[in-house]
Amino acid sequence: MANGIDRRYTGIPIIPQVVEEKTSMWDAIVPLAQMAKEEKARQDALNLKWTEIRHKNEEASDLKQHRADDLAQRKVYQKGQIDIAQERNQIARMEFEKKKSDEREAEEFAVAGSAKDYKDQVRLLRELADSTGKTSYNARADLIEQDGIAKEAMSEFKNNLSQEDNPYKIEEYLRREGENLIKHYGQGAFNMLQKRADSLMSKYDVTEANVRNSDIYKGLREEIHVKMGQPGMFNKDPDGKKYTIDDYREALASAALDTEQQMQEGLTQAGIMPTDDDAMDKIWDNEEAREAYFANPLDDVNKIMEKYELIEKEEVDEDDEPKEDESEEVKSLSEQVKIMKESNLTGLPQYKILKQKLREAQGKERTEEYETSLKEKEKEYERISKATGVPIEQVKKEIKRKEAISSLHEIQTLMMR
Repeated sequence: MANGIDRRYTGIPIIPQVVEEKTSMWDAIVPLAQMAKEEKARQDALNLKWTEIRHKNEEASDLKQHRADDLAQRKVYQKGQIDIAQERNQIARMEFEKKKSDEREAEEFAVAGSAKDYKDQVRLLRELADSTGKTSYNARADLIEQDGIAKEAMSEFKNNLSQEDNPYKIEEYLRREGENLIKHYGQGAFNMLQKRADSLMSKYDVTEANVRNSDIYKGLREEIHVKMGQPGMFNKDPDGKKYTIDDYREALASAALDTEQQMQEGLTQAGIMPTDDDAMDKIWDNEEAREAYFANPLDDVNKIMEKYELIEKEEVDEDDEPKEDESEEVKSLSEQVKIMKESNLTGLPQYKILKQKLREAQGKERTEEYETSLKEKEKEYERISKATGVPIEQVKKEIKRKEAISSLHEIQTLMMR
């Protein structure tokens, strides 16, 4: 600068001056190192700044996610609460509807139970079964219908028996159907029929007192008095001998027996007598015959069995026929059984008693014949043993073996035919 004036303004050209500077490699390294240090500091500052920014972003993101998760959880919770409320409402509505349905079902069942006619009960119960889908109502309807039909069928029998004059018929019916009668009509109906049967039985019962007080017996006793006299004043018989007290008592006993037979004869002819179990079983098992006997005034069991062909054609029972080699007892019993058969009195209990006695007598005879046969065989074994010198037990064994072989051959021959 000349005179204090910058050369740029003086017009004086500037002469470049060459100044030789003294330099070294450190002069270049130091600035570079300084620049590197500054750059590193700047990068560290940037990294720190970005780290802070990233942390802030992450915190913001976490907060946002937390808020989003919390909102989702709240939505799930709210939906769950809504679902629970809806489910409770549904359950309450279903319980209410079920209660109403149960009340309606109970009311309809009560109406069905109050119906007087069993047919109406059956109809209402079947309708209830269809509307509810419960098969138990159908099962109950089936039972009521079954009982109703049985009660209807029983009414005709009950009405007839309440006017019946045959106590044996009433007792037979009560024995077979008493429980069902009580079931359908009550204990009173059973007691009424039983009372009537007892009353009729006492009326028809031929007791000793009834026999002694009957006009038949009094008439026969008067005839005895005329013929034989009375104790202490007996008359003479046709042979000139006086009647004794034993003769008198025997005559009175015979008169009582004749009176009893005459008193029972009318009842027997009318069919008022105890029934035979076998015959009654056949009548009971046949619906038409059962109705004819129990629901009508007919009393003759034999006639009913003939009408409905319940009498089996009996083959000749050889045990009932008298045989020449039978004892007198068996012959007598066989003859009595034969007479009762021919008289068509097989329904009487006396017939069964005679048949039983006949079988017992015949069984006794067969036992005696068997024992006699065994004794004869023992004697024959002893005779053979003595004649041959073979021990008696060996003789028995050999004879029985041959008899068994002979029986086997007979069986085989019959099978081949």
